[in-house]
Amino acid sequence: MTLYMPWAVDANYPGGRDAFFAELFPRAEKAEASGVAATPPALAEVLRRAEVQWGGGHAASLQVEQPADAAMRIRVRRQQGDQIAGAADTLAFDARGNLLDAAPPRSAAVITRDGMIGLHAARFAPTTMRWLFFLSGVAGTLMVATGLVLWTVKRRTQLPDPARPHLGFRIVERLNIGFVTGLPVAMLAFL
Repeated sequence: MTLYMPWAVDANYPGGRDAFFAELFPRAEKAEASGVAATPPALAEVLRRAEVQWGGGHAASLQVEQPADAAMRIRVRRQQGDQIAGAADTLAFDARGNLLDAAPPRSAAVITRDGMIGLHAARFAPTTMRWLFFLSGVAGTLMVATGLVLWTVKRRTQLPDPARPHLGFRIVERLNIGFVTGLPVAMLAFL
């Protein structure tokens, strides 16, 4: 969004886009080593506490900062595929396994954005369902392409002189051919 319509961000964040992104995606500060030795808690228990905090969500990653130090931070990131509007919420735990901080609650606008992205990317769906979505998209594209071809064929028979169509019809016919063949070729060129 900031690439296509940057003016709202520029008008509301005089400090620049970095201030906007810092507010939109808050990051926890890194832990500084204290020099005091500590044994890490059982990571399975930390994962269990994180899943309870999320209400059934699953962990995607676990990061330990300053291991074997009293200032240790264990960050557990939530898997996004648990729900349609899934967010990669991160929880931070201390060296004893106590919850330090959680991601702030998401606003309605952020939940809506995450829902739209989740529906578009189909992160919630298993691989077979994603392939079905892909094949449905291909079938829809073929339906539009055959519709364009059938329309021009039917329209040609209704012309006063089908052997010599007027300029507008020839333009439409060639544009249809260009789009039906050119768009797949252009997409393959980007691969």
